[in-house]
Parts: sequence; C-alpha cells; structure tokens
Amino acid sequence: MAAVGYDVSNHPAYHEVDDEVDDVLDSYDSTFNNNWSMFDLNVDSIDVTLSLRRWLDGKGLVKDAFVKGVRGVLGE
Repeated sequence: MAAVGYDVSNHPAYHEVDDEVDDVLDSYDSTFNNNWSMFDLNVDSIDVTLSLRRWLDGKGLVKDAFVKGVRGVLGE
C-alpha cells in the first residue's frame, strides 16, 4: 500500500550524472567571480601531532602542526 503513493519520476536511477553536472556548472558560471590568485608553494616538511583524545572530544584530530621551509610565488 505504501508504494502506491511513491512518486518514481524523481528517482536517481532516472537521472544521468551529466545532467546534474551541467546544471551545477550552469549555475556556477552565472555567479563566477574573476577575482582570484594563484599560489605556487614548496614546503620542506610538515610535522603533525595527532591526538585521539581531542578527536573524541570533537575538537579536531590535529594537536600541533609545524610547517618548515615554505617558499613560493603569488601570481595574479
């Protein structure tokens, strides 16, 4: 009985991925902002300390992160 009232016209099996991607791209193109910058970065090392306790408390998995030797170019 419950299946009688179910509308199958909007079921995902009837849609192709290309249709959804085109819809998203069309809406994105209309609101695209051309103010952006490009970064080309090189990093020597990143030392990360993880904490299971922080993650279980909902504060995030990374306790500390140290980034060494960052070099790069900002291009507009």
